[in-house]
Amino acid sequence: MVVVAPTATPPDEMVAIVRDATAAVGQAVRSAGMLFSTIGVSDDWSVERGLDLLNSFGHFDEVIVGRNWFNSGIMMFISDLEGPPVVPQIVVIRQRKTRSDSRVVPWTHGPIEELARAAGLAEMSNWAAQGFAIEPDGFSADP
Repeated sequence: MVVVAPTATPPDEMVAIVRDATAAVGQAVRSAGMLFSTIGVSDDWSVERGLDLLNSFGHFDEVIVGRNWFNSGIMMFISDLEGPPVVPQIVVIRQRKTRSDSRVVPWTHGPIEELARAAGLAEMSNWAAQGFAIEPDGFSADP
């Protein structure tokens, strides 16, 4: 699950939604027998400020911070997936990882699939009200 943070201090409602989404989506993913991780993205020009903003949402397994709209996370999870160019966002993705025989690169990665997206606080609130619903086959281990 990817959280794209706003460039200003997030309101308490947004922090609560992100934390609740992390718990709900994480449980659904793990119940389907898959691994779950969180990626925090901040497009703040300042790496320090971006990290502070992301820390307000809790733990992330990975963070991508800085460079504004040139940020590699913004490009990967908004531009490349053709999402709306707004922050904040929560994007639920799935990417198959397969063990490789290579000693250099032990894993191969499939394409990133978008399962759900809530762009802007209003969409995030609506998604929360729907119980963070994902497409019925979204958490199937076999795409």
